[in-house]
Amino acid sequence: MLRPLLALTTLSLTAQANSEPTPLRAGILIGVGDRIAIVQQEASVGSHLKRNVEQSMRLGPEVFQHDAVMTAAQALGAAIPGVKPVELPVRPDVQKQPWRVDGDKLIVEPVLAQALERAKVTMLVLVEPLSAPAEMKMAELTLGHGRLEGMGFYVDNETPVRRIDTGDQAVGYLGLYAYFRTVIVALPSMKVQCQRRTTDSLTYLADGRSPGTHPWQALTLERKIDDLRGIVRRELSASLKHCLASGQAQMPSGPSGS
Repeated sequence: MLRPLLALTTLSLTAQANSEPTPLRAGILIGVGDRIAIVQQEASVGSHLKRNVEQSMRLGPEVFQHDAVMTAAQALGAAIPGVKPVELPVRPDVQKQPWRVDGDKLIVEPVLAQALERAKVTMLVLVEPLSAPAEMKMAELTLGHGRLEGMGFYVDNETPVRRIDTGDQAVGYLGLYAYFRTVIVALPSMKVQCQRRTTDSLTYLADGRSPGTHPWQALTLERKIDDLRGIVRRELSASLKHCLASGQAQMPSGPSGS
């Protein structure tokens, strides 16, 4: 009598385990932060026209991208109970990223398609560089020239500026900017469910009490990195919260275990 009862119990537990849905898996791909730009605005020789001179440098994922992945994972966990965030091991090349958004569809290169298949994810959070006019935020206006893309530092060493709170005068400013687009994609349909643009900045004035001080010296390198991380955290979290709470991005259904 004992053996049939044990067999029945085992069968019942197996059926119960098979009926429980597996955790939802959401892929995270951060396509910004692997390269950072230092853009300096200067006057063209022999004219009053302005131009931007840009230098860029490659960075390891530990500087910005790992932090952005954690931010996305926390936002997903708050919106989708039981979700399992998965960082995709695809690093975009400087010249060509392995995807493009075409209307409401995400078009991917084979290297990304294979990574998505291996990860077995049912939704994708994609953060990609955005190109937009340079607009460094001041208290009552924005300053800047030309266009910016991705993340970086904008340096103006010529424009006279004044602090609203103290009235101190200075020449030049340092802008920290993050220009990116957050995209949520349903898989395997590759349908874009939600897009949010971020064009945010923080601006610091040169020290007006020390004539000749370059705006780049307004902050230490550590403070520059920390403040830029702060912009990305705040804006990425807000974008995902908006998309997931507004109903634009439908919660994916996890497959049942087998």
